[in-house]
Amino acid sequence: MTDIPGVSIGIRTADCLPLLIADPGTGAAAAVHCGWRSLALGLAGKALGTLAEITGTGPSGLVAVLGPSIGPCHYEVGQDVRRAFGAGPGSDPAFETRGGRLFLDLGAVVKAQLLEGGMDPGDIEEVVGCTVCNRELFWSYRAGDEEERMVSFITARGNRGRAGA
Repeated sequence: MTDIPGVSIGIRTADCLPLLIADPGTGAAAAVHCGWRSLALGLAGKALGTLAEITGTGPSGLVAVLGPSIGPCHYEVGQDVRRAFGAGPGSDPAFETRGGRLFLDLGAVVKAQLLEGGMDPGDIEEVVGCTVCNRELFWSYRAGDEEERMVSFITARGNRGRAGA
């Protein structure tokens, strides 16, 4: 997270979901790496709450973009992952059983945590595309791109409300 004008922050992902959050009023920004472990701990919602607290803007004043990640069409997980989520926001609709196998929808979990945290649904945008299905566009660790990563970044803008900015 940063509120320093002109500073860019970013994360590297291969199949995990990159989440970028911004405060249009203050220009502050956050880049969050959302894998199943961090989401089971509520990271998307915690990042939203922290940015809202730092900027003094309520969660409904923030905007978010969810980047590409492995989709529920390919993200097979074990029961240990299901247990790690417990009954947290987004856990029920995020898991699907097909043919006796369990699949996880990272985007559904992130959206649920952001909505639970107070974001307006219209302020959440998503770059649609599974990293495994769309190998011509994205890197995928699970599909064999073990050394390659995508970079998602966001740049903080100046605070329009602050004198002299």
